[in-house]
Amino acid sequence: MFDLDPLIRRTHQERRARNGLLRNAVIWLPLFTVTGGALLYFLFSKLTGGDSGTWFLIVVLSILSFLFGYQGIHALLDLIHGDTTTEGLVTRRWARTDSLVMRSHYIRLDGNEIFRIDNLFHGEAKAGDYVRVRYYPRSAVVIELEKIEVDRDESAALPEGDRPRLNFS
Repeated sequence: MFDLDPLIRRTHQERRARNGLLRNAVIWLPLFTVTGGALLYFLFSKLTGGDSGTWFLIVVLSILSFLFGYQGIHALLDLIHGDTTTEGLVTRRWARTDSLVMRSHYIRLDGNEIFRIDNLFHGEAKAGDYVRVRYYPRSAVVIELEKIEVDRDESAALPEGDRPRLNFS
């Protein structure tokens, strides 16, 4: 019923993308803090001659701390700094199963930018479409995707690198 109203739909898309970032920050930042603290503890203990921990444990904690920190810090930075906008030609669209239950959908623009899209709201984008994308830059989560109609006269006036490549011959 309310999905037909563009303002409500846009607000729902923004809230859904922001809640996903908030969820990532809440999940990954505490894990980063715990593994980072354990890494510092065992590293300090090993360097000062203590018997707690091994180098294998330090390497495992380093890898886990990096992975958790990468996800959590990027989500936090996106929440703090906000979104940005770009335009381009969709050169590829695909979906893959990221975990046992989650299926993620992606698009690639002509500038080799890859974005994760929500299939419920952005399912209309397909290869060959020229789109404007509003997204969070560090996590590449799309907030809003809008198809743009490009006239052949307008594309001829664009510089060579900015023209949409719609040659399917």
